[in-house]
Amino acid sequence: MKIKKLTLFLFLIVISLHSQRAQHLISSYNKLLSKNKDSALAFTNHLISSNQTKEEKAYGYAGKAYIHTLRSKYAVADTLFKKSFSELHTVNNPDTEINANIQLLFALHNIEQHQLPEAIHVLNDALQICDTKCAPILKIKLQSSLARAYSLSKKHQKALEISSISLKTIKSIADFDNNNDLKKEYIRELVKAANRSINLFLADKKRYTTYIDSTKKYVALANINAHRYNIHNYKGSLFLLNADINFHQEKYNDAKKFYQRGLEIFKQKNYPKRVAQILFRVAECQYHAKNFTSAEAIFLEQLHNSTWANFQLLDNEAKSYFYLFKIQEEKKNASKALEFANLYVEKLEKHLINKNNTNLSVNDIVHKKNREKEIKGYIKNYTDQKHKNTIYRYLLIASIVIFSLVLLYFMYIRKENQKNIHLLTTRISELQTEISKDSLSKSSSLSDDNALALLTKLKGLEKEELFCKPNYTLNTIAKKLKTNSSYLSKTVNENLGITFAEYTNKLKINSIVSKLEHQKNYRNYTINALAQEAGYKSTNSFNSNFKKLLKVTPSQYLKELKKEDL
Repeated sequence: MKIKKLTLFLFLIVISLHSQRAQHLISSYNKLLSKNKDSALAFTNHLISSNQTKEEKAYGYAGKAYIHTLRSKYAVADTLFKKSFSELHTVNNPDTEINANIQLLFALHNIEQHQLPEAIHVLNDALQICDTKCAPILKIKLQSSLARAYSLSKKHQKALEISSISLKTIKSIADFDNNNDLKKEYIRELVKAANRSINLFLADKKRYTTYIDSTKKYVALANINAHRYNIHNYKGSLFLLNADINFHQEKYNDAKKFYQRGLEIFKQKNYPKRVAQILFRVAECQYHAKNFTSAEAIFLEQLHNSTWANFQLLDNEAKSYFYLFKIQEEKKNASKALEFANLYVEKLEKHLINKNNTNLSVNDIVHKKNREKEIKGYIKNYTDQKHKNTIYRYLLIASIVIFSLVLLYFMYIRKENQKNIHLLTTRISELQTEISKDSLSKSSSLSDDNALALLTKLKGLEKEELFCKPNYTLNTIAKKLKTNSSYLSKTVNENLGITFAEYTNKLKINSIVSKLEHQKNYRNYTINALAQEAGYKSTNSFNSNFKKLLKVTPSQYLKELKKEDL
């Protein structure tokens, strides 16, 4: 009996020592990562190459993978994470702390790539793994990362709720006053709560107007506690939060000062992606403060160095061209402004393709539509003025020159009348643009929460391609969206400026055109088969709507596609 008790005692000691070793290993990695990524990388390489346990080797691979994630080397990180999980799967009953930490790093990797559903799934699994077996600080980090994933998924209220729970949990831990790591985590979570509060404010400034004050309170609490506990790890983040508060209150000079102070800190930490994001904000402040020359210099430098493209910050890249367009407009440099306006449209389309239209928020679409409207107005005015100047010049030209121009004009008309794939592609692009624009209403109806909610749900159905089903009718969709057909019809008509039938026809035709363009086997289908694929019961109806939207019949379009193949 005594031998059994002694064996059990020794076994518990071994488990305790193993757990302490795991916690020490994780703590060492986190400290190195916060100070110097190269040192953290050397640490992970040691874990991988030296004679460590399989669990520690698995953690080494995961830690190394996350460093590559922070350096935007996602493919390398993916490979290393696979090796990490492969090592871990060979271990029976792996250490809970190491297992959960690997899951945490993998979730953060997914968050960096904006693969948010995957990140949320991994984090929930990690929290289940932990249950009551993990150190409190690890569970808090998992909760904090889960809140971050919800925030990036536009579920700001849910994210803020998790942050509030985490803050209370940290303060309630018995060892809080004597544990420096818990104090750091408390300040870190205050910073996160401030970010989530300001995100909620930005999601709907009228509805969540008080959340800018909540942000200020979180920032003030973080500053007070950082000073009290002598913790300065989050100084840069607090500068940026103060900058954001001032920016959104249109105090651009004050915001710029805070951004520049945060910029210096993140330069020292060697976070190039964050530095690029802050520089964009500094340039925005300069623009809004009417320091156009300084703003222009920053935008041009970042574009010249391909900074936005390298870090996949395609939205910043597109907006930079929009700001440059506005700056050139202020400088009365019409041709340069037009050049940047066209580049903005080109880059924005590229950004939307990568981001996926179904993930766009209401604010994304509203701002996009406003900027596009402004640019189209400018291009029209520019073109009109150019035409006027041309007319004035032509009035001075002799009749023989006028006759030559008329002749050239008729030749141009003749060429324009020749059907070719380039014109068809242009029309298809216009159709797709119209559908994208139809996603939301005129600005006058954007305050109608019910209409916005209904349109957002309707937009979500586009991804399911229900419009290709023969039974896609106003009544069917109204039932699916849990509303009545009259309200749905009225909402579409008033907010999109078209009838429900026109909206449906655009989706059907765009769908079949996309299939013909990207899946060549569809080019061998009969017109009747294509009509059925698009969800039309009648071939005549399909032909009529196709020609109405693209100015050519399906037969003519197929003929041009086959010419292109040849």
